[in-house]
Amino acid sequence: MFISHKYKAIFVHIQRTGGNSIQKIFEEFDPDLIETVPVDPSKNRTKHCYISDIKAAVDEAVFERYVKFCVVRNPFDRMVSWYSHFKDRGNDEDARIRLNQGDRALRMYYRGLKILGRNSELSAAYTKLWLRFSRMFKRFEPGSAEEVAIRFAAIGERVMSEVNKNASSFEEFVMLPRDYPGGIFERFYIDQAEYASHDGRLAMDRILKVESLSQDFEALAEQIGFEGRLPHVNRSSRKARYQEYYNEKTRAIVAERFRRDCEYFGYSF
Repeated sequence: MFISHKYKAIFVHIQRTGGNSIQKIFEEFDPDLIETVPVDPSKNRTKHCYISDIKAAVDEAVFERYVKFCVVRNPFDRMVSWYSHFKDRGNDEDARIRLNQGDRALRMYYRGLKILGRNSELSAAYTKLWLRFSRMFKRFEPGSAEEVAIRFAAIGERVMSEVNKNASSFEEFVMLPRDYPGGIFERFYIDQAEYASHDGRLAMDRILKVESLSQDFEALAEQIGFEGRLPHVNRSSRKARYQEYYNEKTRAIVAERFRRDCEYFGYSF
């Protein structure tokens, strides 16, 4: 997510919708971008907080005046993207350093995670220790963007570990239990409408779609006076069409789970 006072815009970054591209280009043009707001740590969402989290954290006048936007994706395709994301990453260290390539200390942290491998318990302990020493030597301030980045990365490492341990096929991935310890599979059950809604209603001024992102972003840029051109990062290596991953069972499950996304944003299988 981010808040840009320069462009009077609020971005809700929904996972697996290409939001890193937007985040990256705005960082280049707005050095004062606000990329975190206070969120209950137990909710496991920082970079991908809801519009309701942002509304609770900013001045009401700012929330009303600024252009609020997000990117959405066909929920059937998005579910396959989740699955491919964890299978693609494997031991890809670059994917873990990408969050902040310019910071040597963060690179050291990620290399430590690589050495620990897929052991989620050790990774969690390592993260706590690393943050403690970083604070001791005043490397990061509590609640800083860097600390948030590390916590976010550590959660991702644990999710990856548990997905690979519990799901060897797409069907098993779809069936991962929502009530798994720690709530780490919860993200696979939350629809995009939840990110974009407040008090049960969509709270976006513009909804961009992955399927037409270049054109949609151009229209947004013109509205807010943004000069940058949209790059693309985190491109998937997946070659198969998303429909090829589904059988009747998984199609029915995903259709019901993300029924609101289909209704609100006009998607179908």
